[in-house]
Amino acid sequence: GNKLGIDPHFAGAASDNFHLASGSAAIDGGTAKYGVSSVDLDDHARVVGTVDMGAYESGSSPVSGTPTTPTQPTTPTTPTEPTTPTQPSSGSGTPTTPTQPTEPTTPTTPTTSTKVYTGTEGNDYLPHTGQSNGGNETYKGLGGNDVLKGGAGSDVIIGGAGRDIMSGGTSSDTFTFKTATETGSGWNRDVITDFQHGIDKINLSAIDANGSAQGDAAFHFQAQENALFDKKAGALAWHYQDNAGSDHDITVVQADLNGDGVHDFEIQLQGLVHLGAGDLIL
Repeated sequence: GNKLGIDPHFAGAASDNFHLASGSAAIDGGTAKYGVSSVDLDDHARVVGTVDMGAYESGSSPVSGTPTTPTQPTTPTTPTEPTTPTQPSSGSGTPTTPTQPTEPTTPTTPTTSTKVYTGTEGNDYLPHTGQSNGGNETYKGLGGNDVLKGGAGSDVIIGGAGRDIMSGGTSSDTFTFKTATETGSGWNRDVITDFQHGIDKINLSAIDANGSAQGDAAFHFQAQENALFDKKAGALAWHYQDNAGSDHDITVVQADLNGDGVHDFEIQLQGLVHLGAGDLIL
């Protein structure tokens, strides 16, 4: 450029828009002492060849790429209205109705196993030592003079041949005779020590009450105490033997098989037992 050597008196400095003020000494001022370049700052030839005044703009290149659109700020969320606190109750939560307890089932009565105790042809004592007798059991004496003792259950007691002493125990028991020869007469007759009227039974159904008749005849019971035989085959009678001043009273059951009025076998019951038809299985 041209070094003027004078104060150009620029105006507009406050607004950063400089221009020569009116009456500036730089207007039409100059000096021949200084040479003037034949090209301007852009290396273009000067048109006049003298000083050309003006402004020169220089700046950096614009930033490459598409400018991003600034994000619109989001609308603030409306604050949630606080919930009304639940009124406390006397207990926590809704009380449930207590479940009705289930009625306990009736316990099943344990089944008592049926056992059979069998003796020998000799003299036996049943049950043997250590054997239980609390269920519904069967005792078979077979031969010999046996002692057969039932227990708490409903037992079946079969003395067999020989003179047998039989006890049923509690509950309803059945004393069974298979043949007419299983029990004798007098001191040889079988003995039932605890026969209970209306509870226990004497079973004579296996015996043919009239051997001379066809088929298996049944006994007919003469219900009156101390009745005489009716002279008919198969008669069954009973009578007391009440010994005064003694507690050895007995009841004797007698059977007449052929109708001759004489007993053919006997069964002894301890005590005075009033027999009825319901006590017998004929």
